[in-house]
Amino acid sequence: MSVRARLRSHAAAVSDSELERAGRRLQTLTPDQHAVLEELATRVAARVTDCLLEQARSDDRLKRAIAASYDSPGGRAWGRPCGGSSDG
Repeated sequence: MSVRARLRSHAAAVSDSELERAGRRLQTLTPDQHAVLEELATRVAARVTDCLLEQARSDDRLKRAIAASYDSPGGRAWGRPCGGSSDG
C-alpha cells in the first residue's frame, strides 16, 4: 500500500470516528443529510491528505515524518498535487 493510500485510510478512519463521536448531535439530520455529511467528510479528509503530501514534497522534515509513520519499504507514492483529483 502506498503512502498516499495509508494516509487516506488513516484520515478516513479519523473522520469516521469523529462522525460517530458526534452521533448524538447529528441525530436531527435526515438519512440523506447524513449521507451528504459523510461524503463531504470523506472528501475533505482525502483532500487534506493530498495537500499534506504535496507540502511534504518541498519540506524534507515533513516528508521524513510521514515516511517514518506511513511508508512501506521501497514505497514512494506521494500522491497528487493539492488541487488534483480526490479519486481513489
